[in-house]
Amino acid sequence: MGIYVFNRDILSQRLKDDASRPDSSHDFGYSILPGMVGRDKVNAYEFTGYWQDIGTPQAYYAANMELVCAQPSFSLNHTRTVLTQRLNLPPASIARPDMIVNSLVSPGCVINGRVENSILSPGVRVDEQAEVRNSVLMPNVFVGSRSVVDTCIIDEGVNIGKMSYIGFGKTLLPGDGDITVLGKEVTVPPHTAIGRNCRVFPHANFRGNLVASGSTLSGHSVVQKPCATGKAKTNEYKSIRVA
Repeated sequence: MGIYVFNRDILSQRLKDDASRPDSSHDFGYSILPGMVGRDKVNAYEFTGYWQDIGTPQAYYAANMELVCAQPSFSLNHTRTVLTQRLNLPPASIARPDMIVNSLVSPGCVINGRVENSILSPGVRVDEQAEVRNSVLMPNVFVGSRSVVDTCIIDEGVNIGKMSYIGFGKTLLPGDGDITVLGKEVTVPPHTAIGRNCRVFPHANFRGNLVASGSTLSGHSVVQKPCATGKAKTNEYKSIRVA
């Protein structure tokens, strides 16, 4: 992984050359870039600073969670300026500062519930008696009253109805993290429980108030993956009452 700068005409020609080769895997890192070495003018710079590959939900989650650990490899409180978009948002509004534990809360957030070990992007709202734990919330997410978000990545503009539980249940695979991911602008109906290691895509069609752990929910269907034992976990919800 790295950052690449190309002459556009050269890159376009090499992509066309690779597309015409039936024996190529058509992969940038394995086919196109190695083929340019020795053929084109290629220079490399070895970067020794902080760098993380965040190409999977697990890697993205781990990189964010490291920002709130005791001794992170990279800190936003650095001597160098972090250049980002100027949003001109007001400071975060926090009803009770003692309810924010080991978390990063961005400007424009309105926190009336509890936030623990989490990253909250600008414009996030956490309603009364709601809890956000071990999660990454992107801009303009709303967590309704008495709802729980646990070990999740929540994309922009997601609306979580009241008295819902996102990331419910025991872990399925040891060490995997069982991260539940909600796609952009998903609306979770009130009184809904979504298990661990779920993927909920934009425009998802909720056909009930329970989404079992390991499921993928799209606009057309629900696909439930088996757990490590080969059997889907369906009895884990017997102990929860979402009402």
